[in-house]
Amino acid sequence: MKSAIILLAFACAAAAQPGVSAPQIGRILDDAGAIRSVFGLPGSFVLGDASNAQRVRRAPPSKEGSIPRRTPFCASCLEAGVVSAAFSESTGILKTSTALLAVDAQNQVLASMDTPDGAALISTFNGPAALIYLPSSQTLYRWSGASFNQIAFDATQFSGDVISIAGTGGDTADFLVQRSDGLWRLSAALSTGAVISAEALPGVSAPA
Repeated sequence: MKSAIILLAFACAAAAQPGVSAPQIGRILDDAGAIRSVFGLPGSFVLGDASNAQRVRRAPPSKEGSIPRRTPFCASCLEAGVVSAAFSESTGILKTSTALLAVDAQNQVLASMDTPDGAALISTFNGPAALIYLPSSQTLYRWSGASFNQIAFDATQFSGDVISIAGTGGDTADFLVQRSDGLWRLSAALSTGAVISAEALPGVSAPA
């Protein structure tokens, strides 16, 4: 307990002193829908101040396969408006009510595209790639590191509602699907969109 208090005091003091800053260890989506940086050490965290946020300047929507220009962005404190977010070490994928955005580790907007209203299910990998599923339109996208590209995919073959997604970094992705008879785990090939395996998960239920 004493060690934890010392670590917390160190992180707070470092963040408060001019010219001294605690290391940034990640970013989170808070309850107000704002993206905030997390500073400190394991077990001792300090959040960036969302009150000093600047409005995000979106990059112009890009065509599939194109490399968009980077646009300045304050990722340490993004004003409320993000409904879903996921971060890897090098990339952040953000979903607002009307757009999907990718940002890099230097808080620059890499690309953006208009999307239907609603949340997103996002799976990030160790590298720049990510998978994004939009339940409202039942569409699946891959972030390549340069652009968002839609994957040929028919969600109706799942016969249920997709509630979670996990990419493998290869050609397959796993989906948790809520069906009328319970929760299922299905794997699909990203190259074809076809289901390649299905497994019922008896005794397992999704959060209410």
